[in-house]
Amino acid sequence: MSEFQYYEWQTIDRRLTPQEQREVDKLSSHIDVTATYAQVDYSWGDFKHDPKKVLADYFDAFFYQANWGSKQLVFRFPARLLDASAVEAYCLDDYISLERMGEYYILDIEFNDEDGLDWIEPGGGLSGLLPLRNAILQGDYRALYLAWLHGTSLQFEWEPDEELMEPPLPPGLDKLDAALSNFVNFFEIDEHLIQAAAKGGPSMPAIPTPQQLGKAIGQLPRAECDDFLLRLLQGEALVQMDLQRRLEALLGGARSGDSPTRRRFSELLEARDAAEKAEKQRRAALAAERKRQRLEALDGQQDAKWTEALQLIEAGKAKAYDEAVAILRDLGDLAEYQNRTASFQSQIQKVQEQYSRRSALLDRLRRAGLG
Repeated sequence: MSEFQYYEWQTIDRRLTPQEQREVDKLSSHIDVTATYAQVDYSWGDFKHDPKKVLADYFDAFFYQANWGSKQLVFRFPARLLDASAVEAYCLDDYISLERMGEYYILDIEFNDEDGLDWIEPGGGLSGLLPLRNAILQGDYRALYLAWLHGTSLQFEWEPDEELMEPPLPPGLDKLDAALSNFVNFFEIDEHLIQAAAKGGPSMPAIPTPQQLGKAIGQLPRAECDDFLLRLLQGEALVQMDLQRRLEALLGGARSGDSPTRRRFSELLEARDAAEKAEKQRRAALAAERKRQRLEALDGQQDAKWTEALQLIEAGKAKAYDEAVAILRDLGDLAEYQNRTASFQSQIQKVQEQYSRRSALLDRLRRAGLG
């Protein structure tokens, strides 16, 4: 299997200038560049530049995937807008890091699956994750918590640190939007572990109503309103976010929720194991009920089904053998359900004796547990 690496960058706050597009285009001989996007992939070799430096210089989001199992999502944030101390609470050695690069913070989330991937589908992965960047800027740290949860499970799955405490549990972990679901799927985060972590957590705070926002706008000094309008007309990036934060401050802070008591990670693992066990029991009970209904529907048709199976065997073809064995397996399940296994085995033995020269049939019976 050949190597394959996929790199993708996108802008969110602004478009690249023609000069910036030319600069990015020079980074690789076969890179695709637009005013909002750059993409390059390699079946052999590597990108010769630091992808995070390219991000810091030109873009707002970066996505990387390799078919040996490496996955990476990186965001660029204006330093003045990010609560770095809040984000750092979720950082985790080898998996999640936050670093200052000039006037920006760079958040790097990276996981490496040693089992690797047989195939990856290039393109389209970053677009479904872009909303997470502005969500983090607005104080929604669910993606960060999920990344911490996944990284910690990789570090301490077999030898949990009994004293390791979870970071602050963000509101709304029990209701993931499309971008967060994409995040979970991309990094293959254990959904039972997510369910265990979300249990008892705070709900998302209510979104301010237009009436509440109107009231808060009325409290802004005229000079501050004029400043927001001027910045908006000049096309300044993230003006809406600045205004939203200002209004939320006047409303008393909208993103905070009642934070529950922080738990040990070992407790989350125990809750996950209990959730997995309960799910297995539920599925087993459901499968047993479906089997019972199927067998009861088959009751009374035994003679007709035996005749159908023997007719298929007489056809002497591979597909007919498969259909016959499937019928006999159902009849065997019904016999076991009705405590008539000995009688059924006697009939199967007669079939084996009658068709003892048909090795293909006998082999199928043996693999089905009927031989």
